[in-house]
Amino acid sequence: MAVAATNISAAHGETRVEEIVVTADRREQNIQKVPISVSAITAAAAEAQGVVDLTSIATAIPSLSTSRSSTSNSVFLRGVGAPAPEIANEPSVATYVDDIYIPFGGGTLFDFNNIERVEVLKGPQGTLFGRNATGGVIHVFTRNPSATPSLDANAGIASYDTWSANFYGTTGLSDNVAVNLALHAQERNKGWGTNVRTGGESHIGRDYAGRAKLMWTPTDPNSVQLAASMDRQKGTLGTARAPVPGTLVTNAPGGPVGNVGFYNTNLTVDPNYTSNSQTYSAKIKQDLGFANLTSISAYSVFNYNQIYDLDVSPANGQLVDIAAFNNMTTQEIQLQSKSDSRVRWIVGGFYLRNYAGFDPQLILTPTSLQRIDSKITSESLSGFGQATVELFPGTNLTAGLRYTRDHREAIGGTTVNRVTTLQSRQAKSWKKASWRISLDHQFTPDLMVFAGVNTGFKSGVYNPSSYSLAAVNPEAITAYETGVKSQWLDNRLRINGSVFYYDYKNLQVTVVNPAGGSSFT
Repeated sequence: MAVAATNISAAHGETRVEEIVVTADRREQNIQKVPISVSAITAAAAEAQGVVDLTSIATAIPSLSTSRSSTSNSVFLRGVGAPAPEIANEPSVATYVDDIYIPFGGGTLFDFNNIERVEVLKGPQGTLFGRNATGGVIHVFTRNPSATPSLDANAGIASYDTWSANFYGTTGLSDNVAVNLALHAQERNKGWGTNVRTGGESHIGRDYAGRAKLMWTPTDPNSVQLAASMDRQKGTLGTARAPVPGTLVTNAPGGPVGNVGFYNTNLTVDPNYTSNSQTYSAKIKQDLGFANLTSISAYSVFNYNQIYDLDVSPANGQLVDIAAFNNMTTQEIQLQSKSDSRVRWIVGGFYLRNYAGFDPQLILTPTSLQRIDSKITSESLSGFGQATVELFPGTNLTAGLRYTRDHREAIGGTTVNRVTTLQSRQAKSWKKASWRISLDHQFTPDLMVFAGVNTGFKSGVYNPSSYSLAAVNPEAITAYETGVKSQWLDNRLRINGSVFYYDYKNLQVTVVNPAGGSSFT
């Protein structure tokens, strides 16, 4: 069972529950009228609650948890998630920024400095959103350009020699063209701990990011929006490896060594990472008279380099040096009924092409050099539709359907001391229909009850580290949910709650090999 309350604001000296408009059904609606479980947080609420990025949003959203590694972010919603941070393993909880899908957890490691709101849709999303997801959707909306000039800037300092700065500006270039620019920088130069062998700092990091938008509105409501973003991170956050307290590493020079402190390490080298991401998108909206047409195009590039000591000791044992990449192209088309239509409907299609893998992954020992080069190519094409009709006064029926075809190909090669030991090329396709049906009734303007069944699936996957293994089949989920959305005391109190049951099949999990490496099953 989940229960959530939303933001509170003061108006005319009285405390009121803030009205929040969301796009959970891909159209603007009051959150209290949407017959699914949605949590939303506005920019003002995020600032008040100390929510600065997706790793801290769990403090404000019930049933959401996050866990960061050096170059990735694992998200779980209602217990559903994907712990494996492999570059080609898509999250079970999908993240979107301004309708653009992020295919890898590392792409979600950005700070909020220009958000408008964040929406969290709970449960499988197998009909309306571009990419299927078994756990849910996190949708980040950033501020759109305004013709009215404005400027926001702030800077701060904190402990551990940390400083941060943010800038946001927007202005009009002409009567129907506006632009904005958001910049963010942060550095933590003093570590929480040290590498006692080398004296290097542990848990330090730098992050530099920027996002720009251009909005052209030739005629209302027609518009063209171009956006570009970049993020560069460097540091040691999440890279520290150490023996579990109470255990010993026996192959260290000078005898066994154990844990040297919660934040300290005792490693041959200082682990570190560098990541870079860029996203370019275009969103075109056109009023066709009988309906609204939307085109969303995007291209993104993500790559990272990471070095860490695999044997977690000062021994000259195993050193891992990874260069990974994830490049994605997507195109989505939506045709949507007018807001005053008796039957509210949307149909569309989504296409994704993705390349991800290692270029290369190196494992070095005193006597050997193992090199893995791999590439996972993914292609997905889907068509979807959903409609809502009022059966009786205050009673609505919603039904949706999506059909998806996914195809993946895994190519890889392994050499040891420059001698080829393994080569593999394989491919597999999956086809799946997912659907949603729900019924809601508005008993009063402030009380709505809903019930529904929703399905979703997460595509099959190859592991770029173990590219010769067979693909893991898709995981599937069927969710049964009933809930209530209500406001009381003249909009001074909001209580939303739901009860859900998940039927989960073919759960994808990670198997760790004690000798090094991992695989999916």
